[in-house]
Amino acid sequence: PWGDVMAEGLCNSGLSGGTTSVTAFPEGRSAFGCYDMCGNVWELTESERSDGRIRFCILKGGSYFKALGSEWYTDGGPQPANWGAKMLLMWSGMDRCSTIGFRCAIDMVSD
Repeated sequence: PWGDVMAEGLCNSGLSGGTTSVTAFPEGRSAFGCYDMCGNVWELTESERSDGRIRFCILKGGSYFKALGSEWYTDGGPQPANWGAKMLLMWSGMDRCSTIGFRCAIDMVSD
């Protein structure tokens, strides 16, 4: 959200040990005024997809969570804006994860 340079002090990059409120890093707002565009929790960015064998969705932004000593997880902490992770959907129902979130957004109507 800040260009090509990562600025960990502007987001929840793992030092908190958990999630933080949306307004916890006001200096980290994007140029459009959006909070928490990286860090805190991974963001679901698209609906479910399938490549014909596997159901998945794309995650962006990174998370506060850093799994140490495991190759199973992706790198923790905030990630560059052009980096995404493919999350495999294992069940036909709803999966739960404390490190993944989503945003509700609407287009603003001009006056």
